[in-house]
Amino acid sequence: MKKYLAVILAALAIAVATPAHAAGWRPPLKDKCRFQFMDGHKDWSTKEVRYTIKCAVNRWPVPGGLTQAMYVANRESGYHQFAYNPSGCSGVYQWAQGTWSSVLNDFPPLYKVLGHSVWNARSNVMYAVKYAHNRGWGPWGF
Repeated sequence: MKKYLAVILAALAIAVATPAHAAGWRPPLKDKCRFQFMDGHKDWSTKEVRYTIKCAVNRWPVPGGLTQAMYVANRESGYHQFAYNPSGCSGVYQWAQGTWSSVLNDFPPLYKVLGHSVWNARSNVMYAVKYAHNRGWGPWGF
């Protein structure tokens, strides 16, 4: 019995000491707010955008909560990744070009791995939610 217990404890110690990435483990996509191709569409579907908003709000709470974040995205673009307004506002949250450029400069390099394009649905959502978390919904009229 003692031998059996010793083997189990040794195996547990090795498993705990082994980094997760070395064991081939990867976090689920939902932990990274990555939902692209979840339902088989090219580009981001409105369903994927909504899931991304929910995930981002869980990570960075915003004024008005998930309801407000969803309302703004629906009002601005109908959750469509390639929404465009002739005034120059673009993407899910209809970022104005100057505001988008400014926000890209304000974020730490960690967030820039999401992509620099306003047309990247995930980065558009993540930046909007992070912006609202830090500064509120002012640019969207709230």
